[in-house]
Amino acid sequence: MVLLGYLRCIFSARLGKQVLKRMKSNIKKGKNEQQVAAAAVKPELDPKDDFQQISTASVKPELALSIKPKVDPKDDFRGKIITAKWIWFNGSFQQNVLLKIDKDGKIEDIFKEDHELFTIEEGKIVDLGEMALLPGFVNAHSHAFHRELRGLSQIGNEGADNFWKWRQNMYKLVEDIDYEKLKKICIDTFSEMLSVGITTVGEFHYVHHSNKASSDGFFDLDMAVIEAACEVGIRLVLIETLYMRAGFSQSEINPEQWRFSSATVEQFIERVEDLREKLKNNDLVTLALAVHSLRAVPIPEAIKLYKYARQNNLPLHLHLEEQPAELDDCRLVNEGKDPAEVLLQNILENGETEEAREGSPLAKPQIEAFGFASVTIDNSLITAVHCTHTKRSNLDEFVKRKINVCICPCTEGYLGDGIPNLSEFDNICLGTDCNNRIAMFEEMRW
Repeated sequence: MVLLGYLRCIFSARLGKQVLKRMKSNIKKGKNEQQVAAAAVKPELDPKDDFQQISTASVKPELALSIKPKVDPKDDFRGKIITAKWIWFNGSFQQNVLLKIDKDGKIEDIFKEDHELFTIEEGKIVDLGEMALLPGFVNAHSHAFHRELRGLSQIGNEGADNFWKWRQNMYKLVEDIDYEKLKKICIDTFSEMLSVGITTVGEFHYVHHSNKASSDGFFDLDMAVIEAACEVGIRLVLIETLYMRAGFSQSEINPEQWRFSSATVEQFIERVEDLREKLKNNDLVTLALAVHSLRAVPIPEAIKLYKYARQNNLPLHLHLEEQPAELDDCRLVNEGKDPAEVLLQNILENGETEEAREGSPLAKPQIEAFGFASVTIDNSLITAVHCTHTKRSNLDEFVKRKINVCICPCTEGYLGDGIPNLSEFDNICLGTDCNNRIAMFEEMRW
């Protein structure tokens, strides 16, 4: 875990106790419901008070005192031991916990104050005071360049219009994008992520080319994203994305999509191999793969990439069932099957059967007949993004196969897509997607 950033959560514990005590004393036996309600919502302090300026009086406001850190949070903590009022440890916020930081800024050890290492000289212990420290967030799905579209959706129109009109705005954005522009956008986006506690981002990257007339401009924009992440200092999983056609019934991309084109699967895999070689000594950047969507990649090519991903133990992502139109178009050319059913029955089953016959360690005998394949494979390397309109029966099959579902509630709400039909058993992760608002707590709140 790298101490690249932490969230400063302010806890006004003493103020909270005073408010609770006041509420209890006001709710006396015999009061009617209106009196009880009034007592329960009466604040201890006037909410109109301005706590930005700390009083110079001898008795300072409680709230102002509680948010004042003992040290500047921008201090260099390398080679020191730090503590704070609350630290996330063993699955909960705990007090009297210390973090030992090595010379490179990595957390070397975590222990309680009664640990033997607590005897270390006090000068090396930095107390952050009334703060809460927790591990950095993992943003599992991002399109960094979409941040430039803030304010350009179709909010106010019906949900069916929002996404597709927003998509046209996205095409306009990439018309004149080049290496330096994309790098600058990514630096801005990744910096904002880091400032709100995101320390790892999965960048679902498909804007590959800056110049279709030159070999130097072929897949060159991938390095712009990588350089931006390295300069900012955020951990990056570059989700290199295969994109081959404009829709289910089309065999080619549209003119405005040329920057996304991956040519053939073989050329795309060659590019991935080249990136893997370049990144083998990079501690900040790793690779994953993506089928952009079943709308953008034909089934045979999706199967080829899936097999390559499994053979090389690489995660594989795909956009899935974000829009009703995607399901309608898919059914027209796939014998009535939804994209999720194509994924399960056509891509995964065909990609797994050969492996199973060869005795793959990931293939396990199926104890219960699920109706999809003769063997059950651990598909935990696969992440389906959105699943906004996915049937519950297909999501249940995802659970059995350990397929992950990445939801992006702020984006899905912002564009009027809807919210997926989730259960407590789904393997869920979160992403900021279009980055209209970068706030993991807000993603959780939805």
